[in-house]
Amino acid sequence: MKNIYILRTHKWNAKIEQNFSTFLSMENAYVVHDDTRNKEYPAGCEVRCFNSNVNEHPNERYLLVNEKECKQTNPLHSSLWEHPNTLLEILANYFEPLDYDHMWVVEYDVYCHGDWKSCLLACDGKTEDFLATELKEYPQSRAWYHWKTKPLFKVGKSIKPPVLNECIKCFFPVTRYSKRFLRHLNEKRGHCIAFCEIYVPTICKLNAFTIGDVEKEIIGSYFSYSSWKDKNKTLHLPFDNRLYHPDK
Repeated sequence: MKNIYILRTHKWNAKIEQNFSTFLSMENAYVVHDDTRNKEYPAGCEVRCFNSNVNEHPNERYLLVNEKECKQTNPLHSSLWEHPNTLLEILANYFEPLDYDHMWVVEYDVYCHGDWKSCLLACDGKTEDFLATELKEYPQSRAWYHWKTKPLFKVGKSIKPPVLNECIKCFFPVTRYSKRFLRHLNEKRGHCIAFCEIYVPTICKLNAFTIGDVEKEIIGSYFSYSSWKDKNKTLHLPFDNRLYHPDK
């Protein structure tokens, strides 16, 4: 199975560089940095992935993107915090020339207690179009606060939003996408949009793509929205090749 590995970040420092050292040593691993407000990224990082492709920059591992480019890509885009799925549409274009099966997208505040490659390879046997954690349909997660967003979906002209009872949620720090699903997201940009943790799994489900959980064996004992206050009590040697979040 051929994978692309994306580290998505809006900051860069020694801690992030150390945490992702084995991640970036993998073949087809890239940093995609939102430089809208933060210009602190590795020296020499100047390639913009918007309206470009990997064949034009075959040796570049550090790519830049900003909010203006996302809004040019998708007129419904609000912000990369709310709609990082717009970045997926840009990356679908950028990496289209490559022959690959899946793209991993990992956020900067995920910590791997061990080796990234050994960790993520545990999912190579899974063939689903979309992998994530915390996958739950609306009837099983009614208390989740993002369901209360009004409107839940912004839609383009003459487009009907998905029905709430058909929606599904996920958790977004570590996700994986098939190439064909990324193509679909790119083709349908501007039709509708919602908070990424609703939009991506719902579009996947409603368009007959397959959905699955990231292997539970690679998820650590702490992987949530909340601040990780007891990480020093949680982590110990030997390394367990598991993922923890958030590492802030």
